[in-house]
Amino acid sequence: MVVNHELTVGSLRSTGSAATVDGTLGTVGGNLGTVGGNLGTLGEKLGTVGEKLGTLGGKLGTVGERRRH
Repeated sequence: MVVNHELTVGSLRSTGSAATVDGTLGTVGGNLGTVGGNLGTLGEKLGTVGEKLGTLGGKLGTVGERRRH
């Protein structure tokens, strides 16, 4: 079943306002995308740090193992 609804609101008929809203939403979306990108980069850096710490822990474990023998 297809129902077509048509709603006309006087204040929303202005194309200029709609374009401004679209532009604002586009800017907000762009900013959120940038924030997401920055968080992704930060997560990647933290992952690298974690990996380095894991490697360091492994080396220290090997040294400890050698000393026990």
